[in-house]
Amino acid sequence: MLIIESLTHAWAGEGGILEFVDKATQAMKYNFAAWREASPKHNAMVDAILGAPMHVITAIRAKTA
Repeated sequence: MLIIESLTHAWAGEGGILEFVDKATQAMKYNFAAWREASPKHNAMVDAILGAPMHVITAIRAKTA
C-alpha cells in the first residue's frame, strides 16, 4: 500500500502542473497551448497511480476562502 499524504504539491506546489502552465503560457503567449503541453504530464501521473500494482491512497487539499 502507498499513501500519498498530499498530492496537492503535484498540482499547485513548486514544479507542479500549475507552475508548468504559467511558465509555458509566458513562452507561448497562449494559455490553451500551455495546457495542451501540461495535460499529458498530469495524465501520465494519474495513469501511474491508477496502474500501480498496489493500493494507493491520496489526499489533496482544497483551497478555502
